[in-house]
Amino acid sequence: MVTIDTRGELSLDKIAGSGQTFRWQKMKDGAWRIPAFHRVLYAREDHGILSLSCSQEEYERIWRAYFDMDTDYAKIRESIPEEDTYMRRAAELGRGIRILRQDPWEMTVTFIISQRKNIPAIRLCVEKLCRVAGKPLCPEAGGDGSATASMETKLREPAPGDQNEEMVYDFPSPEAILGLTCNKALGIPEDGDTLCSFKKAGFSSCSLGYRMPYVRAAAEWMHALAVSEQQNDGIKPPSELSRVQAEDMPVSSMNKAESSSVTDSDAAEENALRRAVNDLQQLPDDALREKLLGIRGVGEKVAACIMLFGFHRTNAFPVDVWMKRALAEHYPEGFDLASYAPYAGIMQQYMFVEARESAKH
Repeated sequence: MVTIDTRGELSLDKIAGSGQTFRWQKMKDGAWRIPAFHRVLYAREDHGILSLSCSQEEYERIWRAYFDMDTDYAKIRESIPEEDTYMRRAAELGRGIRILRQDPWEMTVTFIISQRKNIPAIRLCVEKLCRVAGKPLCPEAGGDGSATASMETKLREPAPGDQNEEMVYDFPSPEAILGLTCNKALGIPEDGDTLCSFKKAGFSSCSLGYRMPYVRAAAEWMHALAVSEQQNDGIKPPSELSRVQAEDMPVSSMNKAESSSVTDSDAAEENALRRAVNDLQQLPDDALREKLLGIRGVGEKVAACIMLFGFHRTNAFPVDVWMKRALAEHYPEGFDLASYAPYAGIMQQYMFVEARESAKH
């Protein structure tokens, strides 16, 4: 187990409620279950002390970057002009929020799903997709297959029937999503319900509606990028490979699946996907935005979300209903994004939290 004094600069509850991640699950004992990068992490925060169910080596390799621990958020808040009293108030209310460095592929699908849905509905849809197309993860094992049950026990004491004991599923790969059968995505008449992968899994529906074809389109887009990476090197797509060794991770936002349960095909697909994402990471903001807007179903708001929460472009500024209200009320003459560069996206998170809190009163 790793413990870190965050000095009040990391709040798990605030991050979970900030609209940037939808797979965190609060356990009955107060710990957060976090599935990411083919692993399950349990995290607890108490009076500024963060406890994580991982080794120090895994923390340094994965979770330090995931929680963006090397960014000085206090310094960013201090840079807010004194005359902007609203932003200073919002930033203080949002203290503890950090922009997670998440899997860009997962964020692409997640925010396509998020359109015109509230947070609970988004969580439900994403979880259904993971249960139907994702692979089971073992909460008692780290990425290298080593046992971490003793570390997790220190964070939580699950009672019989507790939700901690539920199976946790990995986020599905593009290839796994393309393997789903869906009436809407495939243009099959409604009387062809028996072909639906979600119904076969026991769900009444995917709950995605018009978004399901968009999810499939995103999978086709990302899969094409990954296949292109392999063809450039003169190697075959994952499904045709007999044996491939995974390479080291070239970008901090995605990590290699090291479990012995990973097949050769899985490793090949993972490696190709990671390299495709790495190519996207190298693009400047404007070029990346244009690439994302080329995905069917991705508009300006979704592209900004993917950039901010998936590619850690901290100047991206998603505008949803909450933000429109905040901007109209507090910046009727316009909000100068340039004055907050390169951290406009962090300001957006502070404003988002303040807007939702204000609506409660």
